[in-house]
Amino acid sequence: MGTWNFTLNDTSPVFQYKPYSDGFGLSNGWQAGYSISGFNTQPGESGQGSSFHSTSFPGSSISLSFFGTGVSLSGQTNCTYEIILDGSQRAINSPSLNTLFSDYELDNIMHNITLIVQPSADNQALNFTGAQVTSAVSGSQRNPFSTRIDNQNTSVISYEGNWKNVTIPNIPFIFHETQNSGASTSLNFSGRAVEVRGQSNFNWWTYTATLDGTVYYMNASSWWIVPDALLFYHDGLDESVSHSLKLTNVADDGMSFALNSITTYQFEDMSSVSSSLPSPTTSGLHRKSIAGLVSGVVIGVVASVVFLAAVLFWFRRQKKRISSETRAHPNTSLRPYSSRALEMSEGPERALSHEPTVLFRDGRPFSHRRMETSSSLRLFGEHKCQPLSESPGQAISDSPRPSERVHSGPTHLAPNFTEPTDTVIVERLVDAVAERLAMRFGATALDTQTRPPSYSHV
Repeated sequence: MGTWNFTLNDTSPVFQYKPYSDGFGLSNGWQAGYSISGFNTQPGESGQGSSFHSTSFPGSSISLSFFGTGVSLSGQTNCTYEIILDGSQRAINSPSLNTLFSDYELDNIMHNITLIVQPSADNQALNFTGAQVTSAVSGSQRNPFSTRIDNQNTSVISYEGNWKNVTIPNIPFIFHETQNSGASTSLNFSGRAVEVRGQSNFNWWTYTATLDGTVYYMNASSWWIVPDALLFYHDGLDESVSHSLKLTNVADDGMSFALNSITTYQFEDMSSVSSSLPSPTTSGLHRKSIAGLVSGVVIGVVASVVFLAAVLFWFRRQKKRISSETRAHPNTSLRPYSSRALEMSEGPERALSHEPTVLFRDGRPFSHRRMETSSSLRLFGEHKCQPLSESPGQAISDSPRPSERVHSGPTHLAPNFTEPTDTVIVERLVDAVAERLAMRFGATALDTQTRPPSYSHV
């Protein structure tokens, strides 16, 4: 089972501050500030840095209702305080530098936590910066995917009463605002959690959030302008049913309420997703296989023609060069295509330094890398090229040093071979290309048991 964390900033009206959420003077109650701006000097200022709520007033408190298996309260203090969780006083575990309290061993249900400040001197205070709540996620689920609904999306969000679109400096988006008591906005949604974003300011006041018939009273009043405050958050909803949410301005006429966006969270069941994924059809795979086969054959044929033309040109030039050298320097010991047999007759050490020679069944030679076992076969046209069989007198020791190897050399290799013509050479190469195409595309594409088409001699 996994977990999902959600962070709540101290500026959010989801926290209930007593005796009030923001005022002047730490000794009177809570006062909001920012790490760079400090405390404000006039209403409606924009804060810079990280926000916090501070107090030195005895009995000041913060309360939060949340759904989940854990909660952590963040802040710093030099005074004593109490924690009451679900109606029971809790012992204060040794707080870290920025943690006032944490407990991650709760049941995955609704909880309520309250922090009560108890300073004993004028120079003692407590700074509160926010909370993090943790809820459980079952093994077949993953982290939620969110759907953000902008306030301008009137196809999903409905407005009742007098609302208007507003833009002001320092807020880079349009929002909906009303100053009429009783004006409301609502939507229906599916999901496990929902959050509402709007504004808090010195001219904002009370509103209600009605979720599936349950009414929550909130207060968006602040001496600072918070352009995208968390106005409402609720987790632990049933994802299998539809939910309704209604936000209503319950303050007096002339007091504002503003809406930026509503975001819903759904935990997708991975088991249902994997089972609902469409499987590729056989016909689609067949079409792709045919297309790949045709393109491969065309490319292979073109490449083979170019390769054969180049080889034929090279052999003709070699033939002319050898013929001219033979006429200029006759040598009865030189025989075409028999240099390997000549080297083996000169000694076993020289013979082992080159590749073995393999004969076809019709007596034509073919040279390739030494094959280690007799089970290794390479197809060449309709012929099988196999490693040389060792003669009874041949033995190779386990030592890797060539000087300790004994190799008598095959005695059945004759140095005299009939020189193949250019046409025969080309025909052998065509056989090799056809066989490699067969090995590339498999027996279903090309039959490896059928001899490639023959070519007439020219």
